[in-house]
Amino acid sequence: NLDDSVKPQIINDVTQCRFDFNGNLVPPTREISSTTHSALHHHSDDPELAGYTIPELQRLSRSTFPGQRSIALQTLGRILYKLGKQSYYQLVPEVDLETYKEDGSTKQVMNKIYAMFWDLCKDCRIIDCLREAADETKTRHLSIRNYAVDALWLWKKGGGDFRESQPIGV
Repeated sequence: NLDDSVKPQIINDVTQCRFDFNGNLVPPTREISSTTHSALHHHSDDPELAGYTIPELQRLSRSTFPGQRSIALQTLGRILYKLGKQSYYQLVPEVDLETYKEDGSTKQVMNKIYAMFWDLCKDCRIIDCLREAADETKTRHLSIRNYAVDALWLWKKGGGDFRESQPIGV
């Protein structure tokens, strides 16, 4: 028997995945007490859980507080880059025979997982939020615009959604 600290975590819904400010996945078992110094504690949907979900970051990217907005934009850019590079090694699934028969291979299962993340980004209008924040006619704060431009650059540099040939021009 494996104890809880080494059991693989099952993610049923990508909207529940939480990230730190570097765009890294935060393990669901990470205690909030270990994050007060890193500011990963919050007052959003599940304040007992460390880190931020993509929908929470999308809401923060529209905050009227420049500090919150800047951090959310930076974090979203880092997440988009890592999604584009498919560098979330923690997402590698254990593929059972039934899933393997249904989806064909571990790579196809991984593509399905990354597709769910990209669909979530589309549903949350993440790229639109970044473009609006980068637009000088819509955002007066220069630092926020710069963070948004940087996030768009990271998205493009990461390669974007693998199902599309190239990220649409920034």
